Amino acid sequence: SAPPAAPFAHIRPVRCCRAAHSCCHSTRTHARTTPHRTAPPGATMSSKASLIRLRPLSYIHVQDTNTSITTLVVGPRTFTRAAHEQVVEGPSPMVAIPPRSYAVVQNPALRPDDDPRGAPLLDAAGQVRLRHGGEEVRLGKLDGAATGAAGAASAVQWVEPFPLYPGE
Repeated sequence: SAPPAAPFAHIRPVRCCRAAHSCCHSTRTHARTTPHRTAPPGATMSSKASLIRLRPLSYIHVQDTNTSITTLVVGPRTFTRAAHEQVVEGPSPMVAIPPRSYAVVQNPALRPDDDPRGAPLLDAAGQVRLRHGGEEVRLGKLDGAATGAAGAASAVQWVEPFPLYPGE
């Protein structure tokens, strides 16, 4: 009978992604099964992480599996995910519209008539109310001559980067 193989003989060591961390003993390699990976743009997390560090100008959508309500979490923030919560989207960078450009948002969140860039309206359960089937044009910074352009009355000017709410 053949001698038993080493328990980790099938794991090929790979080059470490950082100069030094706890799994690098004397060499700078670690096993492929180590859950240490480079972070996606906008946050540091894994798919099952309970502690999520959001960078500035990034966001995630978190669904409460007890109530099926999806909320928006905006960085910079350290978010602790509860056992009954699930990250359904993100981390994603906020949408930044360059000057003299626009973005079309489908199913936009409803906002108060007196403040089109204010906080969105919520329903009784706490979810963001959406204008299903609608579109909203969001403009970047406009030149002085372009502010009176036709069609600009139905659009909203957004200078700061913005997150997309769940469903947008």
